[in-house]
Amino acid sequence: MGELDAGWPYGSQDAIGQAGEFLVWANLITQSGGSLHIFLPMLDRGIDAVVHRLEDGAFIAVQVKTKTVLHDMEFPIAVYENHLFTDDQLVIGVHLDGDLLGPFALVADSSTFKKKAARIEDRGRTLLVADVPTHPIRGHKWTEDLVVLDHLAERLGARPSAQRAALHAETVSDEDLRRLATGATLGIQVKTGQLTEPHARQRILVNRSNFVGEPTTLLVALAWIVPERRFHETCLVIPTDVLPSVAASVGRYYELNFRPAGSRESSRLDPYRVPLESLTETLAHQLS
Repeated sequence: MGELDAGWPYGSQDAIGQAGEFLVWANLITQSGGSLHIFLPMLDRGIDAVVHRLEDGAFIAVQVKTKTVLHDMEFPIAVYENHLFTDDQLVIGVHLDGDLLGPFALVADSSTFKKKAARIEDRGRTLLVADVPTHPIRGHKWTEDLVVLDHLAERLGARPSAQRAALHAETVSDEDLRRLATGATLGIQVKTGQLTEPHARQRILVNRSNFVGEPTTLLVALAWIVPERRFHETCLVIPTDVLPSVAASVGRYYELNFRPAGSRESSRLDPYRVPLESLTETLAHQLS
């Protein structure tokens, strides 16, 4: 991975790479309204994910490379040539700007990447190196391969948001969102509901049978504000062993009525309200 900026401690190369990958997956999922489904491999063998485009059933192999340090408004990424298995496999190069991705991403199929990248021999293997500009620069050989981050899903063949809205309301599925959270010894289930405006009430249904014998599982409830294409600033983090005391029972489901923006009346859910920006720290505390 090379150099690190001051915000990352020594030895964080793997964490930087994982952060970049999950931010890419999150953008693909939310921008596509769930029509791009991400499959993550159990082992790293050169492909970071296979993206399933649900509209036509296509599968796209993707490798993501992430950097933090810039040199003259460029960030170098490197890919082993033998990790590019097919001509249509995609290489996505991104850089972290704080805890978010920069405004542009490099997206090139492996055929293009092999033709344009510099070649370096590394212990008997060919390493392909690209100096990626952080923004379009006239005459730069990688400029034509840059994609505005907000249009990343479209580059992978998802419908533009206006076309999707004409077909159906935008949705983000539970299965897709579950991929944004990972658990080690702690189980995590993510549920999401859609709000037509920030102050609306969100109704959350949770299958009771999912938590039999799993007292350490956490339920994370997110509210997706449809018109603004963002999550609400407040979410819920509830240990599932307390669900019977805070939720209503509706057949085989637990029902939670959650107002993300709050209410004048107290609620049994109030102790479990968490600022979305603090979700990482909350989950880390539960794992400690």
